[in-house]
Amino acid sequence: MELRIAIVDDDPSICDAVKLILKSEGWEVATYLTGESFIDDLVRGKVPDCAILDPHLSGMNGADVAVQMQLKSPHIPYIGMTARPESRITARLAELGARCVLTKPVSAQDLIDQIKRICLEVDR
Repeated sequence: MELRIAIVDDDPSICDAVKLILKSEGWEVATYLTGESFIDDLVRGKVPDCAILDPHLSGMNGADVAVQMQLKSPHIPYIGMTARPESRITARLAELGARCVLTKPVSAQDLIDQIKRICLEVDR
């Protein structure tokens, strides 16, 4: 199953590590250091099968990205991935419809399992 996954995290080392993990599954992966750059790509038609959002992005936060993503492409499922699961922004991301919120550091297998679970759901 080839999937297109978007990683939106302002930490380049997180983007690189997660990209490496997901590419090992044979998936196409795009990374974004800002929510704005991700939304720009959505507008241009680069629509992923799943997005991984850090709630605590610089500039547009992850909850803001989720709102814009739902306006532009409401069918895209997304996962929150954060080092601060107890924050207000993380709670807001979950309220907006994150399929799950994973706490950093995330095990590679947990992340892969969640993406497979989400992308194989019949009724996204």
